[in-house]
Amino acid sequence: MRLKRWRRGSPDLASWPPLVFAGIVVVLTSVFVPSSLLSAVAGALFGLGWGTLAMSAGGIVGAALNYWVAHKLLGNRIAGVLQRHPRLQAIQRAVQRGGLRLQFMLRLAPVNAVSVSYVLGATGVRFPTFLIVTVGLIPCLFVEVYFGYMARHITSTAANVTTPSTLHHALTIGGFLLCVVLMISIGRRAQRTLEEAEAETSADP
Repeated sequence: MRLKRWRRGSPDLASWPPLVFAGIVVVLTSVFVPSSLLSAVAGALFGLGWGTLAMSAGGIVGAALNYWVAHKLLGNRIAGVLQRHPRLQAIQRAVQRGGLRLQFMLRLAPVNAVSVSYVLGATGVRFPTFLIVTVGLIPCLFVEVYFGYMARHITSTAANVTTPSTLHHALTIGGFLLCVVLMISIGRRAQRTLEEAEAETSADP
């Protein structure tokens, strides 16, 4: 009920809860709390539009913070971690060669986004380029938010809180399934691209 009240208020008032949630996302994702969990919560609390906006803002600001911490404070420590994880080291070398395209693929691939931000920050990629490719986080965040939104929709319908039409119900579930299929396809393509880049880097003398 409280959520409905702030939605009926002024646009300025309505924007505060998602903005606060975005700040929480920045903090929690930086310590590796799964963004999928936070996205589902955002979708259930704020709906598809505000939930995606909150998660996108939090994800991009969090990525920028992770980059700064890695670049300024943890460069040597992350370099030591990379030496113990050959795959991360291969990704680092591939990014140094592949530039913008490969960084974007990293954001679309099923790789932990916070780890990617730390690695890219330690690698020393240019910050403007890094910030541009963080938009690659948004499609996956949208699908995760959609899951929370759909779960709330189904729960409300089952509890007779709302009575949407059959068409609306079908579109909600169908839209989610379509998004999942597209993201799986894109993620697999991005994963193949990364593996090819890693193989090429490993083959170099």
